[in-house]
Amino acid sequence: MICPKCGASCPDGYKFCANCGAPFSAPQQEQPNQNQQNNNWQNNYQQNSYQQNNYQQNNYQQNGYQQNGYQQNNYQQNGYQPNGFPQGGRYRVPIQSRDIAMCIILSLVTCGIYGIYWLIRLADDLNTASCRTDEPSGGMVALLTFVTCGIYGIYWAYKAGEKVAYIKNRNTGEVDTSCATLYLIISLVGGSIVVWALIQNELNKVATLR
Repeated sequence: MICPKCGASCPDGYKFCANCGAPFSAPQQEQPNQNQQNNNWQNNYQQNSYQQNNYQQNNYQQNGYQQNGYQQNNYQQNGYQPNGFPQGGRYRVPIQSRDIAMCIILSLVTCGIYGIYWLIRLADDLNTASCRTDEPSGGMVALLTFVTCGIYGIYWAYKAGEKVAYIKNRNTGEVDTSCATLYLIISLVGGSIVVWALIQNELNKVATLR
């Protein structure tokens, strides 16, 4: 080592000059290159950003998978497939299933009073099952039938046949265009209660409430 003050030569490792006693200055540490600092900062930022994005992506995929899995399991648990039809391919609607024989007996025993109630429920359930809830309600059908002395009831039977044909087609794929004509003819000969029984039979096939 060379003393910066007197120029004397001293062995390495001395803190003071052996000739004049002047202290040797500590060696200056090499300052990091500015470009190297920038590169290190940029690499660190990109690594943190990548890790954060990767975490968010994994978290999103995991949450999305769990959510979709829950919805799918819940949907299938209720007995329905993604196409809107229940398992087995049959169409179902939330309407009441009724015993046809009991409805006929009660209508006869009560001199038609229960028959009015039955007609009201039939019209409402038929509108629901055929997705035509904007058409006259059961109460309106019963009222118009009474006011017109049964004439509107005949017309309603014909329209009910069209709705039953729609339900059959949606439930089994069967195309039946004779329901409306058949119900009209039966109603004209005074067999309205028979028409009601036929309609109830079709409604029972798609009813979910037992």
